[in-house]
Amino acid sequence: MHRSTARFKVPYCGARFGKSLWAAREIGLEALQPGTHTWIVGPTYDLALKEFNYLWLDYAKSGDLARCKRKSESPEGPPHMTWDDDTWIRVKSTKDFASLLGDELDILLFSEATQIDTAEPWERYCRPRLGSRGGRAAWPTTPKGISWVHPLYLRGQDEDPKWKDWASWNWPTEMNPHHSREDIEQARLEMSPAAFAEQYLAEPRLFSGLIYSLFDPVMNVQEWTFNPKLKTFCSVDFGKNHPAAIWLQEDELENSIIFDEFMEDNVTPEQLADVIDERHKKYKPEAYFCDPAGKQQHGSNLPVMETIRARTGGKVRWVYTTAKEAVDLSNGHDAVGGRICSGEGQRKLFLAQQIADPTRKRGVYVDIGRYQYKKPDSSDNEVKDGIEKNSMDCVRYYVINRFGTLGSQVFRRMTKGQTEEEREDAEAKRAAQYRRTTANAYTGY
Repeated sequence: MHRSTARFKVPYCGARFGKSLWAAREIGLEALQPGTHTWIVGPTYDLALKEFNYLWLDYAKSGDLARCKRKSESPEGPPHMTWDDDTWIRVKSTKDFASLLGDELDILLFSEATQIDTAEPWERYCRPRLGSRGGRAAWPTTPKGISWVHPLYLRGQDEDPKWKDWASWNWPTEMNPHHSREDIEQARLEMSPAAFAEQYLAEPRLFSGLIYSLFDPVMNVQEWTFNPKLKTFCSVDFGKNHPAAIWLQEDELENSIIFDEFMEDNVTPEQLADVIDERHKKYKPEAYFCDPAGKQQHGSNLPVMETIRARTGGKVRWVYTTAKEAVDLSNGHDAVGGRICSGEGQRKLFLAQQIADPTRKRGVYVDIGRYQYKKPDSSDNEVKDGIEKNSMDCVRYYVINRFGTLGSQVFRRMTKGQTEEEREDAEAKRAAQYRRTTANAYTGY
């Protein structure tokens, strides 16, 4: 990694691999060159101190620390080492966006980057700091789900010439010769497969109490181009100030592909109505699915309903999920989970590549990785105060209305006219499709 001449480096490594020491040695000599501006940016000052402390110790041994005019290693304030007005190392925290302005940079080091919630500090504040000096950056980190760092890692793996300035590496903990192999194997026994894969093998995984933990960012994502000949549907959750809408198509194998979405904050019902009207003209869905709140004839959702009814001439179906099915979250989660990955390993629900963007603030792709149970011992409630529930409700309304849950009105319609034996067989097959064990729901595989 030290030999690479790439301007941007992303070492994706297991815990205790030696990332922080690598980072300090990567920038240590260059940071001492006269006129060099260096930032170490972390989610907190305390977390960013690891690389800073390695530099401090190296400079203390070399005598360079004694030449500092000003220095501080206190986590109470911004740690820094300053040799003169134009040569310095400063620690920054992403909790204070205002502090990420002003300086031109030669070196930018992100500490514990996956612990930073979004790409905003990098894209809005830090990336522009590198321009005038042609500065370089590095993100030594351990994966944490499919975070905003993941697409940066993928750039380093991409052979496309447009990413020629990027390089990335994926090293497991065991590559550190100083780490006990016995301890690694003991951790393998003690941890869930997903947690071990992420923390020791440096493989991004979705786990830690996620409701849809079997969603795979590779296997549940595919290239997709809208096909007007296929069935198209729209699902809407009104969500106060945080509405969500998704558009799906079904192929000849009854695979469902979410190919478009609308999720913006502080959107009025009138604005949502305009969006749905505009995309209705583009996609012409044959049915809309929404929650029971849409039945309120004098509520704030009326403009949306009027738009659909008036501007489509009443030719589309506006289907309300029944109140009972809407609040029966456990069955709904099983139904969606079975489409994501059934107990037999079959996947029927996909996201189109164009909306699978982990850097977005909202969207099905990022929301599915944040949609968690309230308590580890409960599978009946999601995180009620998370805005991710709105997009997840959209997905649930679609699946319930198109494919039903065991015992639901939709499932009864699907099995109408069958003999008792045929119905039992259908229930067994549907149960197998929706089977999700507690282990799967909370650890992922």
